[in-house]
Amino acid sequence: MHDAHGNFTMGTNAMANHLGLSPQGLRWYEKQGLISPAKETGRRRFTSTDLCTLSGLRQYQHIGIPLNEAHELITSTPSCIINFTEQHIMRRRRELAIQRIELDATEERCDLIADYICDGVKIRDVKFGPLLFKEGTDVGSLFLEKPASSFDTAFSEWSDLPPCAFYLNIRDYRSSNIDPILGMLESSQPGVNSKLGVALEPKYLSFADEAVRKDATRGGALTLEAVDAIYVLFVRPADNPNTLVKLLREHAHGRKLSSTVYLKPVACFREDHANKTLWEAWIPLEKSKGREDATCTGIATIDENWAHEIGLTHREYEILSNRLSGLSVARIAENLYISPSTIKTHIRNAYRKLAVSSLKEVREVARLVPSQH
Repeated sequence: MHDAHGNFTMGTNAMANHLGLSPQGLRWYEKQGLISPAKETGRRRFTSTDLCTLSGLRQYQHIGIPLNEAHELITSTPSCIINFTEQHIMRRRRELAIQRIELDATEERCDLIADYICDGVKIRDVKFGPLLFKEGTDVGSLFLEKPASSFDTAFSEWSDLPPCAFYLNIRDYRSSNIDPILGMLESSQPGVNSKLGVALEPKYLSFADEAVRKDATRGGALTLEAVDAIYVLFVRPADNPNTLVKLLREHAHGRKLSSTVYLKPVACFREDHANKTLWEAWIPLEKSKGREDATCTGIATIDENWAHEIGLTHREYEILSNRLSGLSVARIAENLYISPSTIKTHIRNAYRKLAVSSLKEVREVARLVPSQH
């Protein structure tokens, strides 16, 4: 149908059917201010411009771009759209890589817990970090992630921890009127199927996410990658703390352990007619001297395999590595026989792919290895 000026228009139902929306869904986009249909005798008339706008918005939404950003793209130049799309793809790749780490680490952790037998302390080398595990339970979760002032103090405190306020088994807890303790699964064995909501004493509720992240950084446990650590499963009350310290130091085989210990209740069970709690702990291993030198003094280079996985070209990898090693743009341009402006263009492109804006942020997100120079 055409209006009085000869322009193509369509009504609400026709527009909604064309886009695969309901009339209410079409109204929602209108309320967001994304389209402004004309009104004739009280009826909405949509133009071809409205159709193109909504089609574009929905395509961007389908690939995960937020609505507000999608609306900006609709009115952007082609070059801006290309740059934004590349940046969005690289950001999603980074997110998916992190999710892959989380899934692999969660699977390993679940296997360890499921295989646990209550006959003492179980110790094993792992490559994952405690901050990857905030998945919680169906009723929420309150974790105790405890940074310790010293290695010995951490383990001596294990035997002094207060008990959980209550346990709640999701699978068998059928009525809110039942005492949570009575709702605990009598025959449950500690493992991943024992889903529990755990309430800790109020003094432990101050461990907010941001504070935990800061403690993790100081303790050497990186938040966005799996780290080498010793993983411990034990039943509280724990064995003699001195025995635990000895066992862990023997297991470390001379490797230096972090003074930060992360502690969390995993499950409750009944043993010898008593309620007991299975706890888990991570003790990150200190970084190697080479890594410390690389990250603390700036003498580092980006891992080449990681750079290729994340989408950097060889030239971008080469230039960023030189910048991390302390070389100036002018010196890099001289060494590579290209202009400083070209160097800066490569740096901007690399920053966009890494979703960073400075060399400092590159150090935080990139996988670094000691420089060979």
